[in-house]
Amino acid sequence: MIDKKPTSNKIINQVTGQTIIFKHAPGRNAILEMETHYQSSSAEPPMHFHPNQEEHFEVLDGDLMIRYKDRLVNYEKGSMITIKANTAHAMWNPGFTETKVKWHVIPALDTEELLRKMCEIANSGKVDRNGRPRILILLYMLRKYSSSFRLCKPNFRLLSCLTFFLGPIFYVKQFRNRY
Repeated sequence: MIDKKPTSNKIINQVTGQTIIFKHAPGRNAILEMETHYQSSSAEPPMHFHPNQEEHFEVLDGDLMIRYKDRLVNYEKGSMITIKANTAHAMWNPGFTETKVKWHVIPALDTEELLRKMCEIANSGKVDRNGRPRILILLYMLRKYSSSFRLCKPNFRLLSCLTFFLGPIFYVKQFRNRY
């Protein structure tokens, strides 16, 4: 009999200060429901997109800044936002108070696993001061979770070629077991 430790419904990234509370995630094809808290004056993350998922946000408290490909929009408490699949974006809290956001990802796919793993990597110190993983870890994670998350730069095809050639290193360093 395998004794599995229960998974907490709350994760905290000790580097960025972001907290995520998982509300409901019954399966890959269902809706992943979360609430996220951004610390005041949080850093702008890299532009990214979700190739197979749509996201819905409701700002519960504070301000949420979203950079889209060609514009920057500040959303206030009560704002409802939908980001379609393949839409490049980055979001953060530009304000002086904490921002709380209700967040739905449709379909869930492996987003919860990705968020938990990124938090674990950050909390183990394998990131820079902005919370970005070390390059080999980042490349591995981008390959592993490419159906849910992609960076806008560098180009996905270039990353795919690079991670193909780095496969032996990922194998030797046992990234599959660690990340």
